Amino acid sequence: MKNLNVSGVSGISYLAVIRPIPQKRVTLLKRGESLCSRNLPSAGGYHGHYLVTSILPPKILGEWRFLLTFERMKNKVKLLFICLGNICRSPAANAVMQQKVDAAGLTDRFLIDSAGIGGWHVGSLPDIRMRDHGARRGYRVDHIARQFDPAKDFDRFDYIIVMDDDNYHDVCRMAHNEAQRRKVIKMCDWLDEHRGATSVPDPYYGQGKDFDYALDLIEDGCTALLLHFAGE
Repeated sequence: MKNLNVSGVSGISYLAVIRPIPQKRVTLLKRGESLCSRNLPSAGGYHGHYLVTSILPPKILGEWRFLLTFERMKNKVKLLFICLGNICRSPAANAVMQQKVDAAGLTDRFLIDSAGIGGWHVGSLPDIRMRDHGARRGYRVDHIARQFDPAKDFDRFDYIIVMDDDNYHDVCRMAHNEAQRRKVIKMCDWLDEHRGATSVPDPYYGQGKDFDYALDLIEDGCTALLLHFAGE
């Protein structure tokens, strides 16, 4: 790949001139192969990984010229929402964020999940009150509860978004190093319309208005998260 001279053709299609490389070396460029942009010196400002989708190898003037069509393989933004039991706030955040991402046409750019600190409700649907209040706003809050798994989730997700200070301290205590702790962020730090709020309060022991308030905060925070990560 070091001998690959790449010049932009259009969009993310490139004319690769290989000289003089034996034919057997060219077979390294296969349809479906993933290439890193660092191997594409004139990649038109694009960064990340690309997928070779077509190779046309006419031999011209002793050089092999290949029209390689690349599709950018954007790295997904992986977000995990956390609350105490994964039946109220975090599954609602999961549903809200997923709907916002889908509506923006960015489904393939995000991986979204939720989990709880404790395992009391593992395997259960979200609280019926959160499901009802979410449905009134057009959200399908139906994530099956699971417990946060520090052995896997710290490595799998880019950011772990917690609903309150207790969640924050609980998850940070499970981190094995500073890099994992830096992945833990608070939903309240992303609030725009509700900047005075210091947490997303647990509505479990509350009334309908408490579920609506939690959803107000979650919608606010998810909007800011989408604007931030969609621009990366």
